[in-house]
Amino acid sequence: MAKVTLEHVRKTFGTVTAVADFSLEVGDREFVVLVGPSGCGKSTTLRIIAGLDESSSGNVYIGDRLVNGIPAKDRNIAMVFQSYALYPHMSVYNNLAFSLRMRKLRRAEIDRRVREAARVLDIETLLKRLPAELSGGQKQRVALGRSIVREPAVFLMDEPLSNLDAKLRAQMRTEISRLHRRLETTIIYVTHDQTEAMTMGDRIVVMKDGVIQQVAPPQEIYERPANVFVAGFIGSPPMNFLRCRVDGGTLTGPGFSAPLPKEREAVLRSYQGREIVVGLRPEHISDDPADIERWGAGAATAEGQVDLVEPLGAEVMLYLLVGGQPLIARVTPRTKAHYGAKVRLALHLAASHVFDPATESAVG
Repeated sequence: MAKVTLEHVRKTFGTVTAVADFSLEVGDREFVVLVGPSGCGKSTTLRIIAGLDESSSGNVYIGDRLVNGIPAKDRNIAMVFQSYALYPHMSVYNNLAFSLRMRKLRRAEIDRRVREAARVLDIETLLKRLPAELSGGQKQRVALGRSIVREPAVFLMDEPLSNLDAKLRAQMRTEISRLHRRLETTIIYVTHDQTEAMTMGDRIVVMKDGVIQQVAPPQEIYERPANVFVAGFIGSPPMNFLRCRVDGGTLTGPGFSAPLPKEREAVLRSYQGREIVVGLRPEHISDDPADIERWGAGAATAEGQVDLVEPLGAEVMLYLLVGGQPLIARVTPRTKAHYGAKVRLALHLAASHVFDPATESAVG
């Protein structure tokens, strides 16, 4: 296995900058996820690591080896794509064995690797089948197995679960995470799905417009987002952003006015007489009287009108209008809220995030 290092990597297509000054070190055996919206440069970055695209400038190292200009086949990596790309006329066994035969490995070694990969992925009973006889999840396991048999230094995965339904995606997320622990290998994984990023990665690299926004473990990104973009992208439903104003010891926002919460008082006072953006996760807005009492001085109260109720079993999402601004609250199934109702809300300001309105960076 090996670490992967990118130093000031840049990629342009004519006048378009796909990746701008990308620097990152992925540790040996680490699972790193590149996440961001379509067009943010995450797949281009992965292709540069793989050698499928050449960077416009900067360096890429696999282990201690500079691989700039080295063909993909000589980089000791394996890549899993969004499409399974299985040979339809070959059995699962032969699909797994194909790249090893091309490398002219001994028959016994090929058989050992194929059967070991099949055992790890629980596809031993599928080895004689053709791809047309497999389900989507089984095809994805075969695609993973084709990479495993090569025993590469680094696995690169480009949105490998995009073609699966929701249930299979959840199942395969678990299987890939288990596979990482079992193989103790380095994995760089690309997705636009923040749920995949949060549940799979040791660290997450959040990208926007070819630029890294934040690199951190999943929980740190959730609890301490670097800016408005990260705060809004990571988390489902996304964070609520309130345009507020600080006047004396009071914070005034849409539909509420409350004393500055002591947990955020120092940073808020630095915006005295000015606007500030306050971020609140949906779980920090509640219509439960017990929360209003429990949060106490750290909360503001406001009246909201329910625009949509979205029951999800263990929780309910309320889409509300508060002071003319849309908000999303994550509440318990005990809620009595219904469309058109006016409800009393608690806003847990003590758990809020504060962002500069000009730079959109987190402050405090």
